[in-house]
Parts: sequence; C-alpha cells; structure tokens
Amino acid sequence: MSDPKRLNYSVLALSITAIALLLYAADWTKSAELSELPPIIAVLGNFHPILLHLPIGVFVYLGITEAWNFVALLLFKRGQIKGGLPILVFGAVSALIAAFAGLLLYLQGDYSGELIDQHMNWGTGFAASSLIVLCSALLFKENSQLYRVILFISIATLSIAAHQGGLITHGDPLEPLFAKEDVMEEVKPVQELIAYEIVDKIFQSKCYDCHAVGRKQKGGLLMDSYEALLAAAKRVMRSSRPVSLKVRFQRMPIYHWMMTCTCHLRVSHS
Repeated sequence: MSDPKRLNYSVLALSITAIALLLYAADWTKSAELSELPPIIAVLGNFHPILLHLPIGVFVYLGITEAWNFVALLLFKRGQIKGGLPILVFGAVSALIAAFAGLLLYLQGDYSGELIDQHMNWGTGFAASSLIVLCSALLFKENSQLYRVILFISIATLSIAAHQGGLITHGDPLEPLFAKEDVMEEVKPVQELIAYEIVDKIFQSKCYDCHAVGRKQKGGLLMDSYEALLAAAKRVMRSSRPVSLKVRFQRMPIYHWMMTCTCHLRVSHS
C-alpha cells in the first residue's frame, strides 16, 4: 500500500471516530444535568460564537469555487480552480471544534427550547458532513461528481444551522416587514390595566433576546410569561444574601429593575 493511500485511510478512520464521538457527545449533552460547570468548560463554550464563523467562510468559499468551476467549464472551457484541499481540511477541523464548543455552551444552561435543539442537531449534522466531504475529496478526488454533491449537501446543512443560530442570537431579521401595527380594538378602563400588560412590550423588545424560551436564558431568568416573572420576583425576595433590596435595585440594569418592581407589587398584593 502506498503512502498516500495509507494517509487517506488514516484520515477516514479518524473522521469516523470523530463523528461517532460528536454524535455521542450531542446525545449526552441533551440529557446531562450538571449543577455547576468547571470554569474552563464555560470559557471554552463561550468561544462558540467566534469559532463558528471559520467553517462558514471556508464552505462558502468552496461552494463559490465549485460554482465557478462549473460555469468556467461549461461556457469557457477553461481549467478549474485547484488547491482547495488544505482549505477543506481547515474547514472540517474548525467545524468539529466549533461543534464541540457549542455543546459546551449548551451545558451552561442558558439555552433551551425547540429552536435551540434544532440548531444543535443541524450544527452537529454539518460538522459530521464536513468530515464526510473531506473523506470524499481524499478518496474520490476533488473533481468527482460525488464530492460536489456531498459538498453542496453539507453547505445546505450549514445554511439551515446558521439561520437558526442567527434567529437565536439576533432574532428574525425579516420580522419588521411582517410586523403588524398594534391597534387597540377596545380601550380598557384605567383600573383594568395591570402592570404586566404595560411593560410586557418593553420586555419583548429589550429582554426576550436573553431571557426567553427558545433563545437565551441568562442567569436562569425567563421573562416571556407572567408566571416566569412571578417566579423570578419570588427568588429575589427570598434571597438569603445579606444585601438590601435597595442595593439590589441599584445594581440592576434599568429593565431588570422595572421587571422586579412590577413583580414585587403583584406578589405583595397576591
């Protein structure tokens, strides 16, 4: 057996092992219940939003390259762009690292919900598919049709995972186009307006990105329902820390302060 073949099969074996470990880690992460993470785990997880841009750039470049190769061969009968294998290796490795960092970020407990689970599944699928693309390039060469098919399937998987990640981090970018104007069908008497109805729209625009089911849950705080706000207020009032309520309010961001005041009033009268 020649050295290139031995190297190719070694990469294939390592890729299969890495895919199996990634799938096991993803399945374990969903059911893991950890009370407190080691600091190093939390730090590595925080790098996920940075690392994920590396494979995105690589696979977008590879997709554009293959599209250009197709057009150039079809229309101009020109030679194809070569030298993509080192970039593909970098993209596959960075995709694997970004996927594991994402699992560590999930373990912090600040993310949960259906959208989070879907993003994890598609992101894990892309990382696995990137290794499959690498193996296909080594075993069947970069100019094979099978390599191109697997590459574009991987890019499609990446697009779905990236879109879901954008929804989690930034919300829906098209939402302003479809947002309906708030029109009150019937003006309620002043005495029927409760504090939660008044400030809920502020929470939606200022707080939901970090404190809502299906997005982030920083500090374990949810603000997307009346029940969740009451639970948060009760935790504040029952806190055993020797810090006065006034000091807590002074240290809070303005919108957290409004939330706690609102819920305290409701709890006091319930």
